[in-house]
This record gives sequence, C-alpha cells and structure tokens, in this order.
Amino acid sequence: SGITLPEYFGDLNVTFCKGKNRIGLVCSACAEGYGVSINKPDLECAECGEINTVLAVFIWMSAEILPMILLVAVFLILDIPLVSGPMNTFLLFAHTFRNMNYYANGILDLTA
Repeated sequence: SGITLPEYFGDLNVTFCKGKNRIGLVCSACAEGYGVSINKPDLECAECGEINTVLAVFIWMSAEILPMILLVAVFLILDIPLVSGPMNTFLLFAHTFRNMNYYANGILDLTA
C-alpha cells in the first residue's frame, strides 16, 4: 500500500497534483482559471467564475458574519447570562465533552 515516487523530481507534480487543478512545485499554486476555495478544509482549487466581487463579499458576509451578529444580538436582547447560571454549566459541559472526544479519539467508555 502507498504510492510509488517518481524517478525525477519534476515528475512529482504529475504524481501529486493529478485531478486537483494545481500546478507548481509539489502543487503549490492553482492552475490558470482556478483559485483557492476558502470554504473547503483542504484549500482545494475551484474554478473561478464570472462573479461580481461586491456580490461575493456580500454573500460571504451574510453567510459568515451575519449569523454571529444575530446570535450576539439575541443574547443581548434576551439578557441571557453567559457566565453565570445554567448557561455557564452548559458551556462547561460542552467544553469538557469536546475535549474528551478530542483526546479519546472519539471513543468514550461510559461503562467504566
């Protein structure tokens, strides 16, 4: 199992960049007509479309920033206490289980 490395250094691009729309020294740049996709975890190259920059910024802000502003506004308007009372307990519980899943590699033995 694994991959066979090419004999020549220049052939690494063919081996590693195949099907990823990347070029350059070991896939270091996007191919012509492609750009880095910021909404994918591995920053793969996506085809650049003819979209207006202002429209793209508006779509990004409405998808990323607006929900957070609305969430903070709801907490402020409804006067939900984040550092005392039941919300503090919930945040501690959620944070604890998040860390346990991370360190336990997703496996929790609740019978012990």
